[in-house]
Amino acid sequence: MRTNGLTLPVFLEFVELKTKVASFSPMVIGFLWSAYAYGQLNWLNTIVFVIAVLCFDMCTTAINNTMDYKKAVDVAYKEEENVIGKNGLDYQHVLMIIFTLFGIATAFSLILVWLTDLMLLPIGVLCFLIGIFYTFGPKPLSRLPLGEIFSGVTMGFGIFFLAVYIQDPSDFLVSYWGSFGIGNIDFFWLETLKIFFMSLPLVSLIANIMLANNLCDYEQDVRNHRFTLVHYIGKKVV
Repeated sequence: MRTNGLTLPVFLEFVELKTKVASFSPMVIGFLWSAYAYGQLNWLNTIVFVIAVLCFDMCTTAINNTMDYKKAVDVAYKEEENVIGKNGLDYQHVLMIIFTLFGIATAFSLILVWLTDLMLLPIGVLCFLIGIFYTFGPKPLSRLPLGEIFSGVTMGFGIFFLAVYIQDPSDFLVSYWGSFGIGNIDFFWLETLKIFFMSLPLVSLIANIMLANNLCDYEQDVRNHRFTLVHYIGKKVV
């Protein structure tokens, strides 16, 4: 295997930075809605949130490319198309990138919990778990017909909701006050429901992006035993 080394262009390809518009769009729209509807835009919380989301998104993409490489059945794809194989990346370097990005995302997420509200912790943990198991494990969600649903809801609704929530959690949506497990949770379900319905176009957009991506990769996915939604609904030949 040839070894080209981990250069900046290879790193950007490994984490697929150009695809992060899918996570940035709900964030930006969430920030704008919070400023418009609630008059809230906390710049410190916003910057910390952007860094956390960007690093975690890059981390999950890196895990996905690594899992595709490890689970690849098609040798040609593994050695000539996958970013790890075609660039001869060292597996230890790959793992270092993944854990570094995960560590940065976790650190900034915990800082955001400290800056905002304790309720952000379980919400963030749930998003982290979905993101990790979307790409990692014996049966990652991305290799099942559930990928579009989970990615659409988590990114389209979840990121949009959090982008609004972090601005001033004590004022709207949901918050927790108390200490040592004793306290009270305030849940403003009407505002949360409004956020959910507003996010539906984003949910649909991101789910369709994932579906289009799986449609383009269908033949390659079948060769590597990835049976996404396209495999079950069929690919119409025009």
